[in-house]
Amino acid sequence: TQSVSIGDVEVTVTGLNTNTVAIQTAIESALTAMLATVRPFIAGADVLADRNDTLTPSKVAVAVQGAIGNANYFSGIAFTVNATPVTGSYKFTAGEIPELTNVTYN
Repeated sequence: TQSVSIGDVEVTVTGLNTNTVAIQTAIESALTAMLATVRPFIAGADVLADRNDTLTPSKVAVAVQGAIGNANYFSGIAFTVNATPVTGSYKFTAGEIPELTNVTYN
């Protein structure tokens, strides 16, 4: 058996043009939904074409942009996993499940 551990994901959205409580709620919901699809790959059990075990700045940015709509914009995205800044990508492995723990707006 494999134990499950939580990968704490914190996101920073920089330069959000229109920033309201409703927009923040939409962003946090979109990020939570996107992270629910990111899971460790299990060779032999998962289909290689459906592999979705890696979190990247572009995946985070797409979720945020989808939440804020075309009329709004932001200038940057950053994220950490387990308090470690991620500049390229982060692969969730061996029972590690991502969970959104905080979103900061600068």
